[in-house]
Amino acid sequence: MIKASNIQKSFGKLHVLKGISMEVADGEIMTMIGPSGCGKTTFLRCLNGLESIDSGSIQVGNLEIRSGEPLLTEVLKKVRMRLGMVFQQFQLFPHFSVLENIIEAPVHVNAISRQEAVSIAMDLLRKLNLEDKAHSRPRELSGGQQQRVAIARALAMHPQALLFDEPTSALDPRMTGEMGALIRALAHDGLSILVVTHDMGFARRVADRVSVFDQGLIAEQGSPEQVFSNPQSAALRDLLTESA
Repeated sequence: MIKASNIQKSFGKLHVLKGISMEVADGEIMTMIGPSGCGKTTFLRCLNGLESIDSGSIQVGNLEIRSGEPLLTEVLKKVRMRLGMVFQQFQLFPHFSVLENIIEAPVHVNAISRQEAVSIAMDLLRKLNLEDKAHSRPRELSGGQQQRVAIARALAMHPQALLFDEPTSALDPRMTGEMGALIRALAHDGLSILVVTHDMGFARRVADRVSVFDQGLIAEQGSPEQVFSNPQSAALRDLLTESA
């Protein structure tokens, strides 16, 4: 589903990604862990075309992004439609209702009718136990509810993969467990899932595979059992010590 090859990205003199390669299959959950500033979120943003890449290539299905590609090409627009992004701060429109937040892109980007968009949105809200919040504003919702609205908004575009940036950062332990169950259910439905997280327990419980980032590179990668039971990199050993 997703293949990144030797992705390089710098911001001025800061070399953030130094050759990241990764493949994620349909229905696979990949969690990405590593110390702050190691390039995890930048990599997500490059995948979704929110940041350009300096070298390398990104393949999403039959679409390919190469270095030097402008951020407003038709290929990138199609890639963004295939890769839904759930941001850490959710980025909901505060002046829109929950329903309006969800139907905005399907109506104005996918050009479907408002009636069809509302039907899709209400179905998603029912699945996420938010049907009674359809006409609420984001400020009237808890952090966990806002996050589910952000997920519904991404799913309304019928993506083939979802990218999550720190999905448990604002959640209590019970909600963290519910988020893990939701991510596994989405993967079971065939979505590829990439998750950036600092929560070692969550990364271990939810993943099919784990990638450990360190200083712009992937230090190690494998199943949760392989990675967490027998850490090979100093970066992961330090993370496990800090989270103990």
